Amino acid sequence: VYRGLGGLELPDEFKQRDDLGIRGGVEYGLMSTTLDKQVALRYASGNTFPTLLEIRIGAVSRGASIRFLSQYPMESEILYPPMSYLEAWGSSRVDVLEDGRMVRVIPLEVNANVFSSTIEQIIGRRKTLHVSSLEHTVHEIRNALAEML
Repeated sequence: VYRGLGGLELPDEFKQRDDLGIRGGVEYGLMSTTLDKQVALRYASGNTFPTLLEIRIGAVSRGASIRFLSQYPMESEILYPPMSYLEAWGSSRVDVLEDGRMVRVIPLEVNANVFSSTIEQIIGRRKTLHVSSLEHTVHEIRNALAEML
């Protein structure tokens, strides 16, 4: 899958290896990608030297296609969950496009965070928290009324 970056510079963590010899970083929000390289290049346009993330996917870390509910189904958008880790592998390269523009291509591998909570789990925990708080408040009110009587 591909992701185009226009006007953004990747942090140094993608360029220099850390103490473990790894280059990469975490995407904190939903990560939008596409199956169509041309779509990603459009998102990277408008920059003097656009960047294209060329993301290798594995059997486990797959994103979710939202084509069926997208306003732009022809973009073939694939979403990855928050906290997905992008690890640089191989060397970046410069490709020359048909129109003569150059694009920096960075090969990455994505590891989706499968331990993230679903929205249903988050709502369930919040509901439990609110119900427990309400039960505690009711208990305190009953005790206060009992002391008054």
